[in-house]
Amino acid sequence: SADERVFTPVDAATTRRVAQLIAARHWAQQPNDDAVSAELFDDFLSVWDPQRLYLTLADVDELTSSRLLLDDQIKAGELQFPQRVFAQVLSRCRTSQAMALAVIDAEHDFSVVEQVRKDTTERPWAATPAQLQEYWRKTIKQELLEQMLTGESLERARVIVKRRYQTSWNLLAQTDRSELLESFLSTMMRCLDPHSRYFSPRQEDEYQVAMSLRLT
Repeated sequence: SADERVFTPVDAATTRRVAQLIAARHWAQQPNDDAVSAELFDDFLSVWDPQRLYLTLADVDELTSSRLLLDDQIKAGELQFPQRVFAQVLSRCRTSQAMALAVIDAEHDFSVVEQVRKDTTERPWAATPAQLQEYWRKTIKQELLEQMLTGESLERARVIVKRRYQTSWNLLAQTDRSELLESFLSTMMRCLDPHSRYFSPRQEDEYQVAMSLRLT
């Protein structure tokens, strides 16, 4: 439910505390300024829509007002930005599912040579519904072809790709506020230091258990 992704005063206090620790320790000798804010803006969108299949250029433009304010918002414990991003991705995901499934089942001409960006985070945000659908068509066509190149039949490839997307959609829908906060703060930490991340208490416990098992 939406309530599971509503940040609490504790989440706000955690965010402020992380910002204070970064400032106190001069993390990576890099200030948490507008340059970091801009990088965090871009990276956080890529975390939740890495292939640019959900958000549109209009969606991103609506969020752009926060682009140079995230450093100040984090210091103040304000978390509207990650909440807005996730809510929009989830909404677009739900409205895209029927179209994506139809594209998987559609006829594809695999004899046509087409180009797909290797790094999809570098392609422009779709400016029109037609451009977004074209992104979906090329992405799914490539995924089907990759399965067929491993020896799968087209029908089997469709089943595999469809299952993969269903799993992804289900995981997205199950995301709670703790995971969303961890994602946001971890993305910020990576902007300051590629080797650092933020662990929620639950994730830290899981990490410690995993490390203990490795050492036994």
